[in-house]
Amino acid sequence: MPVVINGSGTITGVDTGKVLQVVQTVKKDVFSEAISAGGISADITGLTVSITPANASNKIFLMANLSLGSSATSMTFYKGGSLLSDAIGDAANKSYDGSALRRLAFSQSGGSYDARDLMGTFNDTAGGTSAITYSIRLHMIRSDQTETAYINRGRDDDEYHSAYPLMARYISTFTAMEIAA
Repeated sequence: MPVVINGSGTITGVDTGKVLQVVQTVKKDVFSEAISAGGISADITGLTVSITPANASNKIFLMANLSLGSSATSMTFYKGGSLLSDAIGDAANKSYDGSALRRLAFSQSGGSYDARDLMGTFNDTAGGTSAITYSIRLHMIRSDQTETAYINRGRDDDEYHSAYPLMARYISTFTAMEIAA
């Protein structure tokens, strides 16, 4: 919003960039889903945020930090059940088999069964003043097999957290901040 000095000398628009509200969801339990080759999961249960913007022009800054157990999984943000298409890669980026790799963030596990951080941010435009629900879904990048992806644990169910810290239980967070336009 531009700074405006009206006829009475009042200045408006100086609150641009101010954080108006913050909503966060913390997920402590485990989510798992078998995702088919090239498929998409359901919304990650318990990891959605709902925010009601004060102004349609305001920005909603999204931040996700997932603890992910999967060998080749990406994440994308959804807004009201629809893919937030501005928050994914260019369809011109092709994989080895010619399919488009459009994703917000990607993680490939360094070990075969441990968990890794998967983080992503995006600045969306509110587009209205009704409540907006944002969610996260996982995409299986592998085109050759179905794989179970896990949130808040590695692919191995062992909880040897003292000997193998990458196999412990974790938390994941999803945060939405409304920023004045």
